[in-house]
Amino acid sequence: MTVSLWIRERVGGKRTYRKPNKKKTYPEGTVFCLRYSAGGKRRWETLNVNGLTAALAARATKEAALLSVPMTPSRPAKRINVDDAISGYLRTVAATLAHKTWLAYSLALTEFRKACTKEWLDQIDRSDLTALVMAQKQDGQDDRTVANRVSGVVTFLRAHGNVTVTLRPKYTEKKVKAYSVEELRGLNTASTDEELQIWQFFLGTGFREDEVSHSCDTDVDFKLKTISVLEKRKWNWKPKDKEERTVPIPDSLLELLKVRKVMHPDGWLIFPNTEGNPQGHFLRMLKERALDAGLNCGHCTGMLGGKEVSCKNAACCEHWILHRFRKTFATFHHANGVPARTIQQWLGHESLETTLRYLADAELGSEKTRTQVNGSFAEIDRV
Repeated sequence: MTVSLWIRERVGGKRTYRKPNKKKTYPEGTVFCLRYSAGGKRRWETLNVNGLTAALAARATKEAALLSVPMTPSRPAKRINVDDAISGYLRTVAATLAHKTWLAYSLALTEFRKACTKEWLDQIDRSDLTALVMAQKQDGQDDRTVANRVSGVVTFLRAHGNVTVTLRPKYTEKKVKAYSVEELRGLNTASTDEELQIWQFFLGTGFREDEVSHSCDTDVDFKLKTISVLEKRKWNWKPKDKEERTVPIPDSLLELLKVRKVMHPDGWLIFPNTEGNPQGHFLRMLKERALDAGLNCGHCTGMLGGKEVSCKNAACCEHWILHRFRKTFATFHHANGVPARTIQQWLGHESLETTLRYLADAELGSEKTRTQVNGSFAEIDRV
């Protein structure tokens, strides 16, 4: 507890304070004051003393008195039950974030609760995250899924003030390649007219899956030949990072959307499900058509009906995913000379680095790269 001594004066009609000089003698009538904190507030106290010596003695007495006041014992922090904390957290996520995000957190925390038997939040430590990792691997989850679920639990703990308990499981970042023209043609051949239009929309817009499922006729500007990613309050859906954007689309896709609008005048969503709500089975459609077209790699495995199956004869090939349409969108535009910054804006990437990773493979297959690579070994080839 610090008590400081000050001299109060009036200068130009205004009250001012300055610290005294211990080597100086002050005349009678000098006003000495103390400044200190009490009850969480700064306080001033005017001393009824004459001279600096008496003022210093009063300051020391005040400081001793404040130090002798017993501290009010703080109340012990109320312990938080783990289940109660999870329930409250998920309610907040449901009210503030997308339903898809709620599902991810709900699953991560459900799996965490299976691995963690502790009752109170303050009991949780790194060993509980390690137990989650071990349990998930025993269930056959891949490293990326395990890392995502651990990250979800860590976010939950930080929301409750626990920033010390953390764990970052390592995983191999899978490389997403663009579809080749041959693959797209094979897919189109095996698809229905409706499915063909869906693939064309994914490819022509570069939209994410949930952006496609929530795209509406009103998002299309037929004059400017663009389509926008906009919030849809009816379904409580917001764009990623809450950033809306507009993307120019090719004339072929624009004509397709005009036809769909005429054929479905009473609809709003461009690709609704049978109940008129956002479609949620695009990925299943894609994998089934890839299997029908004989485009699966034959090396992937998955689970179907509790049994392990191969993509040789099951719709589980990991190479056929919706995200590859975004990569293909970026690759085609890049090959046609669209700047990386522009592609970044169209894709809705926050970082240019992410966009450049999308475009790296396109550079590898370019004629410029082939010329450079062959030129590097031209002298050896002549020997």
